[in-house]
Amino acid sequence: MRNVCIILLFLISLKVSAQTSVELYFYDACKDSVLSLEFELYSYREEWGDLKSEGSKLMVQEKGEYFVSSSIVRGEWYSVFSIPIDISDSPILDTLEIPNIGMATTGALHSSEFTYLNCSEIANGYEEDYRKDGSLRMIGEFSDGLPLLISDYNLSGVLKQKRFYSENGSDFNRVEYYDDNDELWFYEIHKNRKRKTIIRTYNEMGKLEDREVIKHTIVKF
Repeated sequence: MRNVCIILLFLISLKVSAQTSVELYFYDACKDSVLSLEFELYSYREEWGDLKSEGSKLMVQEKGEYFVSSSIVRGEWYSVFSIPIDISDSPILDTLEIPNIGMATTGALHSSEFTYLNCSEIANGYEEDYRKDGSLRMIGEFSDGLPLLISDYNLSGVLKQKRFYSENGSDFNRVEYYDDNDELWFYEIHKNRKRKTIIRTYNEMGKLEDREVIKHTIVKF
């Protein structure tokens, strides 16, 4: 019995030691302040699941690439943001920059109302967002808070993606992906229907490479 207990304690200690401590804070350039926010971590690997912090901290079982998701209050809106993070070291103690431009919702239950803000102002016309180090994060074209075109840039200021939006600003018509040389890599054409979205993927020469159908879940209240 004693040997069994020792083995169990050893296995538990191995599991605990394999976990990575993550402690994150967030820099808001709009107010030049560092914030402590609750956040979630999620990954494209479904088996890892989504993780929710307690305050500014959480423990991660699997190392790898995640997205940090959180929100802050800007006036009467809740501005939501998602930031990529590589969790490969242990422990993680970092301060992440909140984008100045991003989507915001009312926070009301079952409400689909949204807009895009630049800090606390409704995004309109041509807008640019820069990181603290001066590198370009995003260029957008907006019409009274609705996105028309958004271009995202990596940490080196290199174009990575362009998203062309439908009239209602909530769906993509076209998404373009770029390589490290700023050249078109491939693109998607989205056909948005009420119950499904059909996505056709083309290479840089315009040749069809893939077709995917995503069914929408219709929620009735």
